[in-house]
Amino acid sequence: MAERILKLSGKVNWAKVSEDNLDSKFGPAQAVIDFYPDEASLILLTTSGSRSEVKESEDGRYVKLKRKKIRSYTDKKTNKVVEEDMGLPYVSMGVNEDGTIIPFKGLIGNGSTVDVKVTVYDTKAFGKGTRLEAINVLDLVEFTPGAKERVAEELYKF
Repeated sequence: MAERILKLSGKVNWAKVSEDNLDSKFGPAQAVIDFYPDEASLILLTTSGSRSEVKESEDGRYVKLKRKKIRSYTDKKTNKVVEEDMGLPYVSMGVNEDGTIIPFKGLIGNGSTVDVKVTVYDTKAFGKGTRLEAINVLDLVEFTPGAKERVAEELYKF
């Protein structure tokens, strides 16, 4: 299978990329972001053959980038279901003076500027898949809990 790694730039909304806030609404837990690429990145992504659907919102054009935490498949030799831990996308916030990457721990607020690394790969039956590999936060917008989060906090306050 041919793989192609792309580095894309843009803004992000609804970043669910840490262990405690993965998206499990429609199945197994996965990291998900709504990524609003700049024009050059959008062209690069769409011409790569990625099947990621470009959607429109009041904030502009975006794609959902995902990474499954656990990948399940049936081993053809043993006919058993295998679960492989794929891990989470690596999230960083630049580099130190000595060139080491600064890991980012926390929540990424809507409108944060990021670079993302994705892998576009061949699938056996569905064309090209796209997997979120890493996020580098360039300009962090502080996460502010919305009404839903505030109600949950009040319900569980003792």
